[in-house]
Amino acid sequence: MTFVYEFKTNKIRQCNFDLSVNFEIPATCVVRNDKGKGRNNRALMDPKQVVYAMDGDRYNRNAYMPQRFPRGTWTIKEPYPVDEADLEYKYKGPWMIPTNAFRLVRVWDLHTETGGYLKPAGEWVKDWGYAIHSSESRTTLGCIITSVLSLMSMKRLIDECRERREPVYLEVR
Repeated sequence: MTFVYEFKTNKIRQCNFDLSVNFEIPATCVVRNDKGKGRNNRALMDPKQVVYAMDGDRYNRNAYMPQRFPRGTWTIKEPYPVDEADLEYKYKGPWMIPTNAFRLVRVWDLHTETGGYLKPAGEWVKDWGYAIHSSESRTTLGCIITSVLSLMSMKRLIDECRERREPVYLEVR
C-alpha cells in the first residue's frame, strides 16, 4: 500500500500499487522557521525556539532550522502510542506513524549571550524522526500533521497491511 502526500494539495491519498485512490485525508506540513512569515517565523534570539537535529545520538546537540518533510518515497514503520504523560502529547498524540525519512540539515551556530540562533554554520548533519501525527498546533518541526480521526483511519489501514506482512510506503511530493 502507498500513501501519497502532496504539499500543493495538503492531502494524504491512500493508493493501491496501481495508484488508484481509495480515500483522501487532509494534512499539512507548515514549518515555523527563519523563512516563515508572520506567526510561522521562528524567533531567532529566543533559546526556547532552538531545535536540535535527531541524528541518532542523544548526546549530540546540533542546532538546526526546521525544514519540511523531505520529498521522496519512504517506508512507514509500525505506529506507536504517545504516552499521555509526555509533555509534548498535545503536539504528538495520541499515535505516531513513524517513517524512515531523513534529510541533511545545516547546523546553526548559537549566540553565546542569548543562546538563540546566530547564523548557519558550514556543517551538515542527517536529521531523522519525520512522522505523521496529530497536533493541537498548526505548525510542525517537519512532520506531517492531520486530525486525530484521520490519523486513526490511516493507522487502521497500516495495521491491516502489517498483519498481512505487506509493505507500506509514503510518497511525498
